[in-house]
Amino acid sequence: MLKWIRRQIYWRRDHERSWARARQPDENGISSFQRDCLDTLELVHQRAHRALPLVAEVTASTVKEKFFRGVLADGRTFFIYVDGAEVGERNFEEWDFLTPEELCVAFGRAIEAATPPSR
Repeated sequence: MLKWIRRQIYWRRDHERSWARARQPDENGISSFQRDCLDTLELVHQRAHRALPLVAEVTASTVKEKFFRGVLADGRTFFIYVDGAEVGERNFEEWDFLTPEELCVAFGRAIEAATPPSR
């Protein structure tokens, strides 16, 4: 039991260190995590030889947070938040991943599944 508790304490510490700067909005209100996810979105579409979907920057007035929204080739909607993302019904939340990079990879895989290569 103590081993499990220790592992959880270390995971939380490492998580906080990894996410501390990634979730901080810059002067434009966009986090580095969001920029990384947008880069991943572009990379997946380049590899598939597909046009990048239109991505709208949205400012939620109730929470003062910018996020991005778009629609993929298969019709699923995606969102990129300061510290998480969604693709269709799948939610990718910060506390499910040790690092922002891990979440970004999972987001990219979900995008790939919705973006078949063009012929």
